[in-house]
Amino acid sequence: MEQELQQAQEVYDLIVNYLVTYSFQIVAAIGALSLGAGLALQGLLSNYGAGVSIIVARPFVVGDTISVQGVTGVVK
Repeated sequence: MEQELQQAQEVYDLIVNYLVTYSFQIVAAIGALSLGAGLALQGLLSNYGAGVSIIVARPFVVGDTISVQGVTGVVK
């Protein structure tokens, strides 16, 4: 009986050590993927936010003359 308990304890220790070792690697991989996805979406979300801001604030009205990077136009 004592020998079976010892073997069960050894198996338990091996499993716990395996899970602890690979869980840190999995967490690190998830963190790296999250960072990459965040950096990839940064520009997209920034442009989306700027568009929403323009729509909500409505800084231009019909008849305004706007000049952007040397191009001038009238809001219709």
